[in-house]
Formats: sequence, structure tokens, C-alpha cells
Amino acid sequence: MMRQEQGVDTETRQSELVAPVAGTSEVPREHFHLLVGILFMLVGALWLLPLGSSLWLDETGTFWIVQGGLGQTIHRALESSGSIPYFVVVWLFKTIGGSSEVVLRLPSIISMGVATYLLYRLGKRLFDREAGILAAIVFVASGWIVFEAGDARPYAMALMALIASFYFLVRWLDEGRPLDAVLYIAASALTVATQYLIALALLAGIPYALQRRGRTTRVTTKHLVLAWSAIAILAFPVLPNLISLWKEKASHASVADATPGTVVHFLFPSVVVVSVAIAYLAGRWFGPFRVKVQPAAPSTGWLLGAWFVVSPVILFLVTFVSVQLVWVRYFLPSVAAASLIVGWALRSISPYRLRQIAVVAFALISIVELISLRHVSRAEGFGRDDWRDAAATERRVVESASTPVLVRPGFVESNDISLFSNPETRSQLLSPLAAYPMKGNIIPMPSEFSPRASRYLREVVAREGLEQSNQILLVTTNSTADSIRAWLDATLGPHGFTSREAGTFDGLVLIEFTRGSSG
Repeated sequence: MMRQEQGVDTETRQSELVAPVAGTSEVPREHFHLLVGILFMLVGALWLLPLGSSLWLDETGTFWIVQGGLGQTIHRALESSGSIPYFVVVWLFKTIGGSSEVVLRLPSIISMGVATYLLYRLGKRLFDREAGILAAIVFVASGWIVFEAGDARPYAMALMALIASFYFLVRWLDEGRPLDAVLYIAASALTVATQYLIALALLAGIPYALQRRGRTTRVTTKHLVLAWSAIAILAFPVLPNLISLWKEKASHASVADATPGTVVHFLFPSVVVVSVAIAYLAGRWFGPFRVKVQPAAPSTGWLLGAWFVVSPVILFLVTFVSVQLVWVRYFLPSVAAASLIVGWALRSISPYRLRQIAVVAFALISIVELISLRHVSRAEGFGRDDWRDAAATERRVVESASTPVLVRPGFVESNDISLFSNPETRSQLLSPLAAYPMKGNIIPMPSEFSPRASRYLREVVAREGLEQSNQILLVTTNSTADSIRAWLDATLGPHGFTSREAGTFDGLVLIEFTRGSSG
């Protein structure tokens, strides 16, 4: 009798693992508590822990823009990226809280937090509450979202505005309230004003709205045209800056870091597939693994499909016919759409205990994969420049303020050597030193070590009298350190110089050249 009762208990425990509460199709409240807890755990582990790390190259550009007054901030923002709303907000945070790395990154953290909440609300409206939470979990643990959440640049704010635009568009079409139309227009205009290429995804709202017009909404074609006209009018002030950037597109373009294969991996990371496979194996072991597709309106497919493909398609087409713009970071809008799609797919796994297993596996694997990044950075190399430690070591190693220090920050624009003669552009190209000052006599270096760069170095050697110095320092990225060091060794070696590596700082290296006793 005792064995039989134990057997029943074992079967009961196994059934409880995969079965919802008996007699109801609803999952218990504790299931949602678990999902929300996982969401906040991921935010804390992946977004917040690295916030105090050194600013990387592009973030030091943000520091350079906001280091002065509000007027200077707006002027420099217009001259660089044009993201006026973002830089004004960062300037306000800096004015109130100081210039620490954490303060400069707070606008991005807050923006991405709001974006996550709006994505949840959108998923809840398009599908149901659980699908919205699952989409938010996938979103916060996506590698580039983790990166941009703590990146002191405009992308998080632009993504927040974009998701807000889609959310208010859907709510306007659902309920027909004028306030939602106003919020849709404002969010769309903010997206354009914050980041032009992120704003390309706004086009996905057009087929969605037209598909619903006259069928499932009281909003008429006239209302839609008025809204889109208002967005165009509000976006018009950014047109001159956009035209200027397009004319100078060659100086901003670089080798693409995205191919169709990397884009697929970027949008649908393998960790999702592994997590579902774990849930499937658990279902095979403890009970049935079922897929019950959650119903959705046909228009939802139009919205998510267009949202998912519009940015990649446009960017690949522009790259094919004109200039290289296929950087993975510009596919961030598609990450939001993919998160909603994956959240809906995870919601279709049944019973709910298997969804819990999949989400827990996803969270643990994501943390193991990403938490090892000590700095706010991506494994592909973005953001791995530790300028803070590099500058601190330079100040410790350098012998005097007259010691020549060759600095190669790596901005693509620095290949135009003529920009070094303009004090404003020179300071912008050396923006890491605005955030983390160095002690020596700074000599800027071009981004690429090309024949033109070699000629420039010869001029520097002659003009600065480097052969007469007792010490020379070189601060550069790992990618060019060997070639520049070899050139300097060959040039300075006959004058008695030897070189040594004085320190490495993630993606940066500091090399010291000193004159021997026979020099």
C-alpha cells in the first residue's frame, strides 16, 4: 500500500510540473510573478552592473558634445549627429548630477526601461499579458539591447520613441481617441529627431494602418493623412542636417559589419532555440509538449512583419546602390519586432510549466553569455575601449608635459588629416581626452594606417623633432598597434629608441618608446 501511495505521489508531482491548475485554462498568479522577477533580474544583472565602466570611443563623443553650456551642446549636436533631444537630456543630467559614467548613461537606461514597458503593453494589446511579458524578457536580454541600454548615445531614446509610436498608433486605431493620435505624432517626430536610421522603421505603420482602415477601426483615411502630414512637418527641421550628412556620407561610411547570416543571428539568437529545446526535452520527460498557437488579428501580422523587415531591406538597398550603411546597430527596430514575435511563439508552448522552464533557461544562458563583459560592450568588439585606464596609465608613465604622445582614437573622420588643423574638429576627434585627460604633448593620428598616414607620420617626426626626445608614447587600438609600432621602430630605432608595451586596456594598447644610453 505504501509503495502504491508513493507511486501516486510521484505521478502527481510529475503532472503538477506540466499541468496548470485543474479545471481552469488560466495560469496561476505565481507564474506571472516568476516572469516579472526574471525580467527584473535580467535588467539588474545585464543592464546595471557595468554602468560604472569607462566610456568607450563613441561615448566620449557624447561627453565632448555636452561638456559646455546648453548653446554649445545644441551647436555641437547639430554639427555631429543632430540628435538634439537626446543631447539636451544628457546635458541636463550632466548639469544636475555631474559627468560620471553612470550619470551620462542614465538617459539611455531610463529610455530603454520605458521602451521595455511599452513593448510589454504593446504585446499585451496585440496578444495577451503573458505574451507581452515574454516579449519584454527576450527584449531586455538581447545582446544589442543590453549594449544600448548602457550606451551613452541616442539609440535607446530613439528605440523608446519608435516603440511608443507603434503603441499609440495601435491604440489610436483600436479606440479612436484623438489623444492617442497626438501621442503617435509626437513619438514619431521624436524618433526622427533622435536618430534618422532608426526612424526608417516608422514606415511599417503605413501598411498596418491602411490594412485596418475601414475594417477594424473608426479612423479614416483623412485622419491618417493628417497625422502623417503632421509628422512630416514636425520632422522637416531635421532635413538640412540630414542632407548635409548625406553629402558627407563617404566620410561616415565604413566596412559593413552585417551580412544576411549575421542579421539572422542578431535578430533570432541561438539562445532562444536552445531554451525551447530544453523545454521540449522537459516535456518529453515529464509530460506532453504541445504547441497551441495563440490567436492574433491578421493586421498584427502586417504590423510585425513590416516592422521586422523594413529597416534591413532599406539599409541593404541603400548599401547596394550608394554607401555602406549596413551596421547591425541600425537593425535595432527589428529586434523589438522579433522580441514580440518570439514572445508570441513562447506563449504558444503548453503547458505553462514548460514556458517557465524555457524562460528560466533563456535567462540563465543569457546571463552566462553576457555578464562576463566587464565593460558596457558587445562581444563583437563595440565599446571595448577602456580610455579611463589608458589615460591614467599615460599620466603615470609620461615623464613631462612636453613628451610627445601619439593618440589614435579611431574615428573614421580622422582619416581627413586636414581636420587636425581646425581646433574645433581636432578637439572632437580627440574627444576621449576631453573625458579622460592625458598629460603629454598630444599628437592626433588618423584612423587608418595608410600610405597617407605614413607620410603624415614622417611630417610629424620632422616637425616635432621626435628623434631628439627621450620618450615617446603611442596610444592606439589593438588592430593597428603592430603596424604603427613596426613603422616607428624602423624610423626611431637608428636613433637609439627601443619600444615596450606599457599596458593594454581591452581594445587599446599603450606603447612606450625610450632612447637608450647610446642614443
